Amino acid sequence: MLVLAPAVRQSKIIIRKITNFLPRLPKYVALKPLKTEIEFYNGSRIQAFPNSPETIRGEPGVNLLDADEFSYIKDDKDLYEAAIFSLVTTNGRFLATSTPGSRESMFYAMCTDDVNFGGVSRHHMSCLDALEPNGPLKPEILEKLRRQFAPDPWRWRREMEESSQMTKIHGSVWL
Repeated sequence: MLVLAPAVRQSKIIIRKITNFLPRLPKYVALKPLKTEIEFYNGSRIQAFPNSPETIRGEPGVNLLDADEFSYIKDDKDLYEAAIFSLVTTNGRFLATSTPGSRESMFYAMCTDDVNFGGVSRHHMSCLDALEPNGPLKPEILEKLRRQFAPDPWRWRREMEESSQMTKIHGSVWL
């Protein structure tokens, strides 16, 4: 599994979250995790990679590529193409999560272009679905944010409302 995000720092956060889960598994499942990689005794690996097409092109044995905040990854179309050709050899999956960001992003196309991406699995969650107790958002914090962004309604709409209609807060795409 490869983990990509707009910055390696963000990819490492995902590795850290997975690492925090490892103590719940039997001790013989994984070797000692590193900041950018978890290696398992069966030879499987989870690695944090820079978001560059060159870094993932030709990476052997990739079964899953997780692109977090995909709308904000530089050269997202080139990265997607490199990923797809790496994943085709294993019949692997591409998982993308993000807010919609720009209409020019690859993620936006994945969520709206039924001709080229009609066969992908799209999952949506609104900010209301993510409120406590079902999710991590506290209603009072969401309301503070709404007031804070009142002078910039376009930003609020892009991040919260427009995404609620199109991809909600996070959309996922599996190929």
